Amino acid sequence: MLFSEHVFGTVIKGIFLNVNHRHTQNKLNGLFFRKMDAIHSFAREGEVNNLIKCIDGGVSVNLKDSEGRTPLHWAVDRGHLNIAEVLVGKNADINAKDNDGQTPLHYAAVCEREAIAEYLVKQNADTDARDNDDQSAHDLCESDWPFLQLPAA
Repeated sequence: MLFSEHVFGTVIKGIFLNVNHRHTQNKLNGLFFRKMDAIHSFAREGEVNNLIKCIDGGVSVNLKDSEGRTPLHWAVDRGHLNIAEVLVGKNADINAKDNDGQTPLHYAAVCEREAIAEYLVKQNADTDARDNDDQSAHDLCESDWPFLQLPAA
């Protein structure tokens, strides 16, 4: 177990077990949320070097924000193919769902990020994944990208 995983485990326990030392709990909670904010911010803003430092420091590439978005969701949303490649290379869950059930591929379709969508499909993203409204990425895409077409039954 990495030190940071231990710290995050302690933070999670502190949140749910109501740590008796309020000062300690506040410090740990602050550390957790700063780390969470950092990795999402680096992915969102395309800061590849800082993103890699964050990951190498033990922050999970699959950490979710309050809306259930992973750094990969943010990279796709903002059109950062290079960040998406780094995250996938570091074992990001390519089919992670946010609170609305949308995967990074859904984001690529909605945001018209064709190059990223094609990359995700080549990395085995689930083209038939459905969100909470039973919509696939293909359903949400305004363009007719052939790589999003489902095979004929």
